[in-house]
Amino acid sequence: MKKGFFALLLVVMLISTMVALPVTAETVSFSQFKTIISDLKTTGSSTPRDVAIAGNGRYAFVLLSGSPATVAKIDLLTKEVVDKNAINLNGVKAIEVDEVQGVYFVSSVSSAAVNNQNTQSIYVYNISNMQQVGVVNYKTPINTGKKSDLYNFTLKKLDGKTYLYAVHQGTGWHTAYPQYFKDDTLCRIDVTDYKNAALDTSFGKDGYLYLEDMIRDGDPACMFDVAVMNDGTILLARQSDNNDKISIFKVDTQGTVLSSKFVKYAKYLEIVGDYIIVSLTGGKSITAVDINTLEPVSGVLPATFSSLSYAGCAYDSKNNILYLATDSDNKLLATGDYTEPVVVGPSLPSNGNGIHGYFPYAYFYGYGHGAAGADDAIKREEASSLLYRILKQQNQTNGFVASEQSYGDVSTTRWSYGAIEYMKSIDVFDTAENIYPGKNIKRGEIAKMIALSLGYGTDDSKTVSFTDLTVDNPYYVYVKAMVDNNIYRGNGDSTVNPNGDMTRAEFVTTINRLIERTADEFDISTVKNIFSDLSPTHWAYNDITLATNGFSDTSGENGKYTVDPAKKPARESIDYN
Repeated sequence: MKKGFFALLLVVMLISTMVALPVTAETVSFSQFKTIISDLKTTGSSTPRDVAIAGNGRYAFVLLSGSPATVAKIDLLTKEVVDKNAINLNGVKAIEVDEVQGVYFVSSVSSAAVNNQNTQSIYVYNISNMQQVGVVNYKTPINTGKKSDLYNFTLKKLDGKTYLYAVHQGTGWHTAYPQYFKDDTLCRIDVTDYKNAALDTSFGKDGYLYLEDMIRDGDPACMFDVAVMNDGTILLARQSDNNDKISIFKVDTQGTVLSSKFVKYAKYLEIVGDYIIVSLTGGKSITAVDINTLEPVSGVLPATFSSLSYAGCAYDSKNNILYLATDSDNKLLATGDYTEPVVVGPSLPSNGNGIHGYFPYAYFYGYGHGAAGADDAIKREEASSLLYRILKQQNQTNGFVASEQSYGDVSTTRWSYGAIEYMKSIDVFDTAENIYPGKNIKRGEIAKMIALSLGYGTDDSKTVSFTDLTVDNPYYVYVKAMVDNNIYRGNGDSTVNPNGDMTRAEFVTTINRLIERTADEFDISTVKNIFSDLSPTHWAYNDITLATNGFSDTSGENGKYTVDPAKKPARESIDYN
């Protein structure tokens, strides 16, 4: 019985190993296109050229040509232009985002010819503030005095590196092959660190692939766009309106043509799963082709949509949305609506939730030389001491007294010694040889300090959606606690900057928020400015003045608490433990 059973089982196993398992293709299909922005002319430019997606799908950066060229930042949740930047570039064609480095790249046809080489430039901008932070310069050959201009490019991460693949269109005809643009080339630039970008000379012939070496079909067409597959295979669009002439072709990194297909008017390319979305110029539309066979496929794109001439595409794979920027009616279109993802992260239990009762004392004293240093980054010992003063005066330290020196760089006689030791006792600071008390303290570390010292916890019914705060950030749970309790409010651009510095003015404003000290309830109308470097026009003047003074225990006739000098003890009496 047992022998027969195992024999049968063996036969079944052998048969199962002989049956080929089906290969599941990465297929996608899209609904109808919806209008995100109806008229991009309102940004100050006129012709959308390309689009890139950032912020895990939250933002679109639309490149518009014109005088000046413009990049418009669009919040895809609110469907509004939230920022824009006029850039002094000519002939802009493409935009790509690298979220790892926090930048986007923009192409321009501007170039300079020196010693039979053309210096090309790709401009780099910060995603958050849209300001230029660099330029990627590299050289392309001119050959026989002819010239090529940078046109489109794509960004691809391969083997741990980040590359820009850049297409260059020739501006003169080849003398031996008049059907070709002499200097139509493709090169690869290593921008893993955009500040030290370099032409990748291992690619093609010393960094270049030449159209004339790849295609010789007698068709006077030029390369237009490039896309790169995950295995490094290159897809090139070659604008052609001649029947049966090659329009899309695959090549390897040395320029060998692997396959090709005629797709009339092919212009922009975007890889979407197992398909290539191809935009067609000449007032045409867009189409989808199989990435392996290059054959047209149906059922991927909507059956009907408007004319999309010169359409630049971007695919948000996380949310399965295809975006199109079209100059036919100056719109940004999408095949779906972006929704804010629900992030489930760790929790922090609450234990006290803030200051116990009304706090009337001054807690900010400025520097010893009479300056406030409002715009200086706050240091570890400064933040610790300001908060520790409040905790001690509210009897919220459980009678803590520093008894030993934990850090080699904070002596028992240092003014911040007690504060540093207290923060260590509640696990704000780790055990280490030194604490570096004069080092700038991160916003995330300040969140940890406030949360642990005042018992603030997270609210699991609330979600956070800051693009720069992920659940693997060591300060995630503390920053979320600050946001959930309305102490941190973000920067207005879906960022909270957990790893950034905080100024002394920003810290005071944060503390005033958690002790509920505002100019609406505390009268500072008669207070004189005591700081030589603080102007009454400074954005945080009221907050600093509120923090510098103590106040009465009861409100006056005007319903506000009045300044009480007795509630501002000498620093020596509250510092030094």
